[in-house]
This record gives sequence, C-alpha cells and structure tokens, in this order.
Amino acid sequence: MSSVIVSRYLASELARIGADISMVEPLLPKAVKDMVSRMGYQSAMQVVSKVGGTSFLVPMPAANHGDLSVEARRKLDEALGSETLGALLRKYYGGSMLYIPSCATAMRTLRDIAIHKFTETGLDQGRSMNSMVSELAIKFGLSDRRIWEILKTLNPAELLQPSIPGQSIEVSHAIH
Repeated sequence: MSSVIVSRYLASELARIGADISMVEPLLPKAVKDMVSRMGYQSAMQVVSKVGGTSFLVPMPAANHGDLSVEARRKLDEALGSETLGALLRKYYGGSMLYIPSCATAMRTLRDIAIHKFTETGLDQGRSMNSMVSELAIKFGLSDRRIWEILKTLNPAELLQPSIPGQSIEVSHAIH
C-alpha cells in the first residue's frame, strides 16, 4: 500500500477518533513546524502527504513573471492537487528552494495511535482481538505480526502527553 493511501486512510481514521497531527507535534521536523505556523496544520499536512520527501523551487506568487513561472505554478498546483495549497506555498515560500520532509516518524506514530484507539473501541464493543488485528493489518497494509507488536507497546498518545500540565515534550533526535 502506498504511503499516500495509508496517509488518506490514517487521516480519515484520525478524524473518526477525534485525533489530529497536533498530537505528534514534538515529532515534526522544524521545517514542518514552520509550515504549520504559517499555513495551519491541515494545509501543512496536506502538503506533506502530497509531496513529502521532495525538494523543489517554489515559484513566486506574482502572476506576471513570464510563461516559465506560469508553467511552474501549474506544475506545483498539479503536484499538490490544489491551487489553494499552491497559492499558500507561493505566498510564504515563493522564490525559495523548499524541502518538504516526509514526517515518517510522526505519521507512523499517528498510525500506531489510531491502531491502539481502534482496538480500545473494539474491545469496548466486545470484538475479538484476532478479528481486529486482521482488519487493522488489511487497512494499514501491515502484517498481523506487526499489528501485534504495535499493540504490545505503550500507546504513543500516552508517551507524548506531558506528565505536568503545560509542560512541553522535547524530542532530542533528528526525525525526518
């Protein structure tokens, strides 16, 4: 299953359980945190899900920079699947070479949170672990064994919550 499909499923699953990318903010690379501060979580994560892991020159926002700029804007909008996202990138990063991190660690952590939440909800509804593990393996394109491994770990949502209200979590290793 491609990462874009996993991201789309993950986004819908997270919306269903009332979670969002802000849950893993400490895991986001600085470049994405900057993008979030300028564009908001939803727009920034749409950009990450479409073009994460790539670098490109963001065209200038002004419309009259010649045919080359018009073509570059069209290509960016097409890659993003949205003129609105393209306009936001041009507004904040126009004329810059921009690397969009894939946020793989944050996306895996969100996936694991969704898997834990799905399982908790299923248990509350009286479902068997085996049926839920099989369903999750198919939905996320993982093996049954990997789902079991995820479920044997502490829910990442609990690890990312500060133990003291108002305390922030500091992540000390590089994450892409």
